[in-house]
Amino acid sequence: MMFTEFLTVDELDDSLRSISVPFTIGKSESGRDILCSKVGTGKRTILVFGFPHANEPIGSLTCLDLIERIKSDPVLENSFTWYVIPCADPDGAMLNQGWFKGPFTIDKYARHFYRGKPCMQTDWSFPIKYKDFVFQDSPAHVRALAELIKRIRPDVVYPIHNAGFGGAYFFVSRPMPGQYYEEVIKLCHKLGIPLDLGEPEEAFMKELQKPFFLDFGFEDYYEFVKSNGKDPVSSIYHGTTSKAYARTINPASFGLVGEVPYIFDPKTQDTHSDTRTRRQNIIDDLTVREKLIRFIKETLMLPGINKQSVFFDTLTTYVTNACNGIELERRNAKKEAYDWHATIAETFTAQVISRFYYALRYGELFRLLNESGHIKEIQSAKTNVDKEIKNIEGFISKHSTYKTVPIENMIQLQTQFLLITLKHLKS
Repeated sequence: MMFTEFLTVDELDDSLRSISVPFTIGKSESGRDILCSKVGTGKRTILVFGFPHANEPIGSLTCLDLIERIKSDPVLENSFTWYVIPCADPDGAMLNQGWFKGPFTIDKYARHFYRGKPCMQTDWSFPIKYKDFVFQDSPAHVRALAELIKRIRPDVVYPIHNAGFGGAYFFVSRPMPGQYYEEVIKLCHKLGIPLDLGEPEEAFMKELQKPFFLDFGFEDYYEFVKSNGKDPVSSIYHGTTSKAYARTINPASFGLVGEVPYIFDPKTQDTHSDTRTRRQNIIDDLTVREKLIRFIKETLMLPGINKQSVFFDTLTTYVTNACNGIELERRNAKKEAYDWHATIAETFTAQVISRFYYALRYGELFRLLNESGHIKEIQSAKTNVDKEIKNIEGFISKHSTYKTVPIENMIQLQTQFLLITLKHLKS
């Protein structure tokens, strides 16, 4: 299959049925079937699924590509039993379909974006019991995945994530040999996808070799929050990942993630020293984020706002989490490591890529306002949100020469990353 655009949930289901005979593992919160294809007859079991987050459709296409590869390759078909789920979160996927067709633009992506609060996100809402923390309120689609994991006890779990803006970076459950990292980096170069050598997405991530990190789960969040003087039980509102959950069922299970962006800028791999320190970058970024949070909080209090909207729920949770996150990051930034001068890539992450993600929250706010009343205050807020999105677009265009990653290149990287990993696990 060749893809030039993303598929809607109905199109995905039709495509899956055209190349396999899927079965239903369960239903989403709205009652949509979650389809899974079982391929191969090998002793080792692999679980692969798309839409680990609602705004990450690349994995759905990779799943379709992977099924066809398995069926045409006797080694893959006979070595493993594959469970492949193109769309693990149909409800969330449908809320993103407005940007799936046509060329990717920041404006279109932001104005049709939906992420969902953490306890509804597929890869952060699996059950977990850790020290004094318990999370068991998984949404329906995650409960279906959890039951499948219990039944098949996967040896490998591959939720196919993708980033928005930056470069490629990767997670694995345990350190791998040097040749492994070299092969994946060579693949990125071959496909014209730069590596992301900027600041990691979480301060506590353990680097193996840029841009490879040791996979992290709920326990890491818990310990990071606690180490910075906050109470994890009152500060964390989600569960753990599919990979971490699988290890509670099969301790030997191996998890991997390959984050591939929609758009990239070569600056994400520029390791030359900048004039700014890492701390300066973080403090400046937090100032921009605080403005966003204040704006959202004020808007959520407007008369006529639709409190029944999924976007109201999502943004209310975002504000709470973001306030906690700012306090944690301020404390963490006092550490000696943030005295160092940042690289160009790290400054680009803090100044440009961060704003890209803030535009997405403004986009969710715009969607909420569209679902709210038509009174003067709501219309005025829509005008202001529209300006903020355009201002961010202008800032990014001024400070970046970003380009779009071809969909086929993203699919090839995600598929080959898995196959390279399996080769090294076997050896």
